[in-house]
Amino acid sequence: MHFPAGNWYKIFPQPELPGADCFLWLPLWVHWLECVHYQQPLDPDDNIFPAMGANGVVQPCEPISHDAVQQWINEATTGMGIQGSFSTHCF
Repeated sequence: MHFPAGNWYKIFPQPELPGADCFLWLPLWVHWLECVHYQQPLDPDDNIFPAMGANGVVQPCEPISHDAVQQWINEATTGMGIQGSFSTHCF
């Protein structure tokens, strides 16, 4: 069996933290990508968190940038009135 290069993680259910339960949400996200954006199963070179073009089109082989995620974190915490500085590590 061939495995593509990349990182492998053990993800465990966290039903007591439903908003942060990657065991639940990650497969749903992948299913949504496959059905809504790609209309086919993910290819080995596709990113689970792909970049988005300016027109909202997903770029499957291009990973989302650190700057884009940091901007979303900043917008979310500011919009919720949360004080402090949060990095992508928190995400």
